[in-house]
Amino acid sequence: MDENNQPSTKWRNSLSHHLLLRFWLSLTVCLLISGIVQYQTLYQFLLKGQITNLQTQQNVVNPNQLKLWLTHKTTAPTSLPDLTQGVTLGLFSNNGQLQAVFHRQNQFAPKLSFPHEQQVRDFILKRRIPKNYYVFRNNKMSYLIAIQPIYSSPNTKLTLKQPLNSNVKNIKLLGYVVTGISLKPIDDILNHQTLVYLINALAVIVLGGLLVYYILKKPLEPLMKISKISEKISHGQYDLRIPDLNASSEIEHLRLALNSMLTTIEKALATETKAKDQMARFIADASHELRTPLTSIRGFLEILLKNETQDIQTLQSAHNTMLIETERLIQLTENLLALQAIADEASEEKQEHAQTSAQETLPNILPLLQSLAGKRSLAINSENLELPLKPSEFKQILYNLIHNAVQHTSDDGKISVSIFKNQNDILLQISDNGEGIPSKDLPHIFDRFYRGTRSRQKQKGKGAGLGLAIVHEIVGLRGGKIEVISEIGKGSTISIIFMQTT
Repeated sequence: MDENNQPSTKWRNSLSHHLLLRFWLSLTVCLLISGIVQYQTLYQFLLKGQITNLQTQQNVVNPNQLKLWLTHKTTAPTSLPDLTQGVTLGLFSNNGQLQAVFHRQNQFAPKLSFPHEQQVRDFILKRRIPKNYYVFRNNKMSYLIAIQPIYSSPNTKLTLKQPLNSNVKNIKLLGYVVTGISLKPIDDILNHQTLVYLINALAVIVLGGLLVYYILKKPLEPLMKISKISEKISHGQYDLRIPDLNASSEIEHLRLALNSMLTTIEKALATETKAKDQMARFIADASHELRTPLTSIRGFLEILLKNETQDIQTLQSAHNTMLIETERLIQLTENLLALQAIADEASEEKQEHAQTSAQETLPNILPLLQSLAGKRSLAINSENLELPLKPSEFKQILYNLIHNAVQHTSDDGKISVSIFKNQNDILLQISDNGEGIPSKDLPHIFDRFYRGTRSRQKQKGKGAGLGLAIVHEIVGLRGGKIEVISEIGKGSTISIIFMQTT
């Protein structure tokens, strides 16, 4: 089995997986930030309560009594009933030596000790007491410690605060009263709340993920349908279209874009198929048209080579036939080159601007047209108009259309050329009273190498069926269109229509 087709691989590569993963990641980050904020808020709230408690405990003992205990004038008791349970009060000398420790009740210990005594002593010795409250932690316990210096002066009362009057003399630092309370209750509360929060957060992540996955299934269904239809299209069903899925605006925009793309692809494939068919037919017709004169020339050359003695009349007839066939080959080649030149110009992004005055160009081509018409009546009526054609293109259109009319009109027939303005359009019309065009031939008269049934019967061997094709390509290149009206026995009218530009 292909690794990319395995269920686990498909799930990892699916849009649902990526969206769910990003949801979990975003939710985890939000819950983590929220948990940290809640933890710190709760910690500061509980700590503030303990600080207030310690502030109250510092006033339990009279400062003058503390002086007597520090100076050893009276013996310190072993307990202070007014202390709150869990609070420890210690007296430190100004050199950091622990003098006395008090609890609410008698507590017998092997030696005198105070929580985090060494850290408190370091603070006292370094006189590093920028604030009154500190949190000391180690591996065994954590305590909130309040350190308050005790000052005395002969002229002032004993105080637990730094004298504000700097002019007071003989101020003496007697020591420090240090109050401590265990933070274990706070830690227990925080640990409990953290555990509860983690369990709730995990539940939110799991349940939220399942809920989001279920919710995402409905909006993603249109994408799944688009994927299935696209897979069928990739296997060659280019006529399929994505139906209205009643989805979000983004998916609807995608649906419309894909349908538009599919329409373009289908048209391109149809155009390519048509072009291939036309090319195959073109090559077959071109080969046939080239083979006929070449075969004729080759036949006459073989006759001339086999018979060394020929009469003048036979030689002249052979030479005339070969000349006609050679001219036919030259005309065919020139027509093919003209079609290629038109195709090359049409493929250019910026086409050359073309403009031709009908009245200035007609006198130059009129003798050729009259010679081409022969005994037929040729009438030309033209307004003073500018046609979106090059002079050479205008001449070739007139020549090819009149040549086509001559082939299907008797010697006493009438051919007319009219150039006039009709509302916002410029019309170039060539009419004749000839035999007309059969209805089955009308859709194909501008195809390359196409010759109608009557043309093949009456004009066999003349013309390659490229004249009208050249006209059609030139008109299309210059943004015009061609309309044909024909009736059997009454003649035909070919109208070339150009929209007038201002």
